Amino acid sequence: DPDSALSKAYKRLEDIVRTRTGLSEHSSKLFSQTFASPNAPLTWDLPDKSEIIGRANLFIGAYQAFRNARTHREKPEENLVHQYREFLLINELYLLETESKNL
Repeated sequence: DPDSALSKAYKRLEDIVRTRTGLSEHSSKLFSQTFASPNAPLTWDLPDKSEIIGRANLFIGAYQAFRNARTHREKPEENLVHQYREFLLINELYLLETESKNL
């Protein structure tokens, strides 16, 4: 069931970030505090500050755009192509999380 698998992937990602940061927030608020707050506990080791901001915004925006829609609707109407795209996107979020460093 693709819907169930994607929903579990989003929940698991939140759990991983909560464990790494000690934060108790959920959804995009968790990721805003994690990556985009003034004292963000996680960041990326990149020479250009704008790249860090872009990754944080990508992480937060993708989560808001796809996870929130999946969570707040009864059953999303989507085709196989949409499911593959979302699967690739959630995988990218996992990679971004893995590449982030604790401050």
